[in-house]
Amino acid sequence: MNEVILGEVTALEAVKTAINKYNNQRPHRSIDMMFPSQAHKMTGSLKKHWKQKPLPLNKKSLEPKNPVMINKE
Repeated sequence: MNEVILGEVTALEAVKTAINKYNNQRPHRSIDMMFPSQAHKMTGSLKKHWKQKPLPLNKKSLEPKNPVMINKE
């Protein structure tokens, strides 16, 4: 992935290739070593393989310590 991409068409093709590999050629531990394309076709819920961590809060205002900045341009 350390290559320079010249041109919009080449960049779009590289993105399409990366998305295809991520969804169809790379199994994911969080979905029982299935490909995302396989998991998407399943019905019902999948076993959860991760723990949700609570956001650290700023004690004074009860807001996240590192709030997300939104560009309003």
